[in-house]
Amino acid sequence: MFSKRPICIVENDDNDFEHVKNELKKSSLSNEILRFKKTEEMLDFLKNEEIKPALILTALRFPGMNGIEFMKIAKKENLLDDIKVIVLTSADENLRLESKNEGFIGFIKKPFVLNVLYNLLRTFTSNKFLERNKVDDILKDISTTFNNKILKSLIAIKTNKVYTQLSFFDGYSNSIVLEYKGISFRLKNKIYDTLKNQKIFSDTFSINDVKNKFWWMISNLPKNAYIYIRKIEFENKDTGLILFITKEKMDSELNKKIDEKLYELSASMYTQKNDFEQKVYMGKAILNLAKTTTAYDPYIYLHSVRMADLSAILALLYGFDNERISFVKNCGMIHDLGNIFVSKRVLNKPGILTDSEFKEVQSHTSKLEELLSDNEFLNDYVEVAKLHHERLDGSGYYGLKMNDIPIESQILAIADIYDALTHDRPYRKAESIEKTLKILNSMAKDGKINKEIVKILENLVPIFEKTSYNLNLTSLLRNNKKIFIENPFKENSLIDGKIEKLTGGFAYIKLEEVPQLKIGNSITLYSNLDGIIEKFECKILNIKEDGFIVLVKTTEYESKIIKTMWAKKINLFKLESGIKRMDQIEISEYTLNARMSMFGANQLSFTTTENLFNLKDKLMIDFDAYGENIVIFGEIKRIESEENLVRYWVKYLNMTEDKIATINRTLFKRKLEILLYL
Repeated sequence: MFSKRPICIVENDDNDFEHVKNELKKSSLSNEILRFKKTEEMLDFLKNEEIKPALILTALRFPGMNGIEFMKIAKKENLLDDIKVIVLTSADENLRLESKNEGFIGFIKKPFVLNVLYNLLRTFTSNKFLERNKVDDILKDISTTFNNKILKSLIAIKTNKVYTQLSFFDGYSNSIVLEYKGISFRLKNKIYDTLKNQKIFSDTFSINDVKNKFWWMISNLPKNAYIYIRKIEFENKDTGLILFITKEKMDSELNKKIDEKLYELSASMYTQKNDFEQKVYMGKAILNLAKTTTAYDPYIYLHSVRMADLSAILALLYGFDNERISFVKNCGMIHDLGNIFVSKRVLNKPGILTDSEFKEVQSHTSKLEELLSDNEFLNDYVEVAKLHHERLDGSGYYGLKMNDIPIESQILAIADIYDALTHDRPYRKAESIEKTLKILNSMAKDGKINKEIVKILENLVPIFEKTSYNLNLTSLLRNNKKIFIENPFKENSLIDGKIEKLTGGFAYIKLEEVPQLKIGNSITLYSNLDGIIEKFECKILNIKEDGFIVLVKTTEYESKIIKTMWAKKINLFKLESGIKRMDQIEISEYTLNARMSMFGANQLSFTTTENLFNLKDKLMIDFDAYGENIVIFGEIKRIESEENLVRYWVKYLNMTEDKIATINRTLFKRKLEILLYL
């Protein structure tokens, strides 16, 4: 149990140790707090003491062994088991990125801002956070027990009739696939009805049954296999399921192994199901709160949605964990609620504001506080959101400086400026992206806003906004990504490995077995990208004891890998045959509403209850997402019947650069949304 295990702090600075210790005590934890001044002392404790810590908080920089070296040794010697390790650091971005790749679950940046430190520690020490990775461990433990007989497996929680994936195991790579957390799906009626009345469904499994509905599950599977699904309950409440696809029928073996882990698994799933539902409900409540501004001024709501999404992405790239990213996004959604108390005449005045008018505009942050002062659930959000006009030099609304401004508020400030400048207002036209970035860099240089966050935004914009910077498959590789290469000396043999470090087009790949090759030789590298195995041609530049440093040749962008499951209502309109200029069509009404099930960069799929369209029919598809109206023209390329539903696959047509950019942004945000909920 977490409550009986100590929390260890590895910190040689007395002041920093006292800060962390005091904030831990505020969180009402009863755990014993142990201090170590050297990482070597922490290693000795892990090796020699019977009781293991629940949590380790460690600095990175030490005179002897640094925090990253400590982590490598502790993992290599299997000393950590279920122990979570957090970084306390003032280190530069490269060192922080390296620490993330070594398996630290998060980092807290020095110098500490006490209210932020408290919120972080409260998150990291919550039962919900400590439970989060438990299902991964359980799924992998069960799936690796049976000598490669498990091809695929997953654990999912149930909300109404929809299942949301907590963990997915791929038997071919022998690993948990993190990219598939958060995917939602529905079971076939036959399976769903069986699980309502009994705990287990078992049958033969054919790829043809699921090839479109469960695209992430079927890569590398044989045509025929076996499927085993067991309903998981906690205190007689239907919590979710665990699913296995196997080479042979093995119901009794799986039952026995699941029974060994059942209480631990069901309790963890129940905790995460409650956490997931709370996040969804809180997100919807805050969204509905923000929507109330549309009656007063639609711009407030649309700006808030765009600004919140951008803030969340900046928080992700800055290194925040999911809890903090979600927190930042919700702060962004409410940051301008106080503007409903500012007169429309002032908000939309085309000219320069008078002093009294400017004070009225400034009041929107204090009005936000007044508006939500009685809502204890939103107090933490308000405290951060109201500071989105603060500047590091003290020139903001409240006059706060530097570390007195929470880093979350600093992120909101930059996202707020970026979105405001790149959209039309009554008093000025939208600035170009180039000029907006120039303004932000100037403000950072003058000490008004955070330089590091501006740099992250500058690097983000090419893939988030500009379509002249085409995405390619190489850009989707990343540090710690599992890969494999062909063994040039053994036919049909593969060597497993991972990307140790990726810089630009250069990669240091670690391999379980290093073939005897020479500098200048070419090798083919494979990696699983969103369920599709992609290959990369590489040239060896250097040879290491445990792998190669290679140049990864640029691979042309293939939009088929950019896709996501998305159960979303859309509007459809069938276009007349023979139309050539679809961008000039005027639409008066829609034929019907349908439900989208998959959204991709170059195609989408939707379902209807009747067969309404034919192959090669041209459609206009319209839906709203994340503050933008998405309008897509496409042609039906495939039609399939599925249990009282008809599924249509639509290939996009007439794609301008602006439309491609909009779709890329929407996909990016959808994947972030899935990440935040889990």
